[in-house]
Amino acid sequence: DNIDFWVGTFLIVVLATVQSIIYGWVFGAAKGHEDLKAGALIRVPAMVPFVLKYITPLFLLAILGATILQNSGVYVENFRTDPIARQSVFLILGVLVFLILLIIVAVFRWSKQGRFDWSKVD
Repeated sequence: DNIDFWVGTFLIVVLATVQSIIYGWVFGAAKGHEDLKAGALIRVPAMVPFVLKYITPLFLLAILGATILQNSGVYVENFRTDPIARQSVFLILGVLVFLILLIIVAVFRWSKQGRFDWSKVD
């Protein structure tokens, strides 16, 4: 139950929020829209960059806030009292740290090979 809540309910919304912010604000929704149009077989509506930059992150932050208000109290209390709940959260954090390290290694390797350039990121 704890892993299902933290991964399937909470972290999936956190991941979607982070991805939408990175796409809309770090890489640039306009640049992403141009790439999308270049490979599209159908016309992509002009409002897509606006929705992905402003509406999607706000909507996901609202969902995240509601999830925290409604559910997290019970799971935080379980974390304090139940050792299995603590182990579940630490397992999730361990996997998260491992995946972040893999991303860092990949970015360094891609930069060294010339496949990734930070100066091209908006």
